[in-house]
Amino acid sequence: MTTQDGKDRAAEEAPGESVRERSAEEREITAPTPADVRAKAAGRDGGDEDPEPPAADSQAP
Repeated sequence: MTTQDGKDRAAEEAPGESVRERSAEEREITAPTPADVRAKAAGRDGGDEDPEPPAADSQAP
C-alpha cells in the first residue's frame, strides 16, 4: 500500500523478507473429500472395478 507521501509501506514493514509460496502439504492443509471418494478409497464401495455390461447374444433371433 502506498502512503500519501508516496512511500511503499509494505516494503518498509518487512525489508529484505522474501515471500515464498508453499504447497498445501507444507502448510498442512487438506481439502475435504466427498464421502463417496473416501468410501471408495477405503474399499467400502463394493469393489474397485465397474460392473461389466451383460454379454451380447451370440445368435440373432
